[in-house]
Amino acid sequence: MVEGSSTRLSGSHSLRMLGILSILLALLSPLMQISPTNAASISSVTFTGGADTATVGGTIYAKQGGQLNLTVNTDSTTKCVAIDDGAFLHQKSPSSSTPFKFTFTAATGSDATHFVTITAGNGNNGSGCNGGTKTQQVSYVLDNTGPTVTGAVAPAPNGAGWNNSNVTITWSATDNTDGSGIASGPSPASDNVTADTTGVTKTSSATDNLGNT
Repeated sequence: MVEGSSTRLSGSHSLRMLGILSILLALLSPLMQISPTNAASISSVTFTGGADTATVGGTIYAKQGGQLNLTVNTDSTTKCVAIDDGAFLHQKSPSSSTPFKFTFTAATGSDATHFVTITAGNGNNGSGCNGGTKTQQVSYVLDNTGPTVTGAVAPAPNGAGWNNSNVTITWSATDNTDGSGIASGPSPASDNVTADTTGVTKTSSATDNLGNT
């Protein structure tokens, strides 16, 4: 009889615990069904150059101060888009809906690749674009340096540095590592010296795709 009574008490205790758990689940269920805030989404980015820029092989090259245009397309959740190059550029779109459009100028400084970070957010206040944010980067190459032009002399001068025959100069041009590439030149491509002289200066030039010489 004692063992049977103990078994019935244990079963009663389990039923009470199940009842409490059911009540707790019923109370928590509405909270569990609340959807999280939707994050902003960037669907596409169009990055183009204007004056003093050139696009070569899909890469945008720009002189200092060259015009750059950026259009950011987002979903309807996005209320704010800002761009930042980590240095001088900090710009927030005045628009509050897609598309978000920006026009800015290329940076100052050394020739190099410059990155622009796009931040889209579903919130917008004095601190910038916030809320569920999404970021993306675009880049362009700053190029303010013209090609290097060098001349090869034939025949080579003797040990004293002079020739006793006619001399032909063949010019070649190369752009720097971050350059936009040779657009024209060298001009002239070749030259010669046929008269006796104590020394003469010959020059040639080349232009890159941005107009740097």
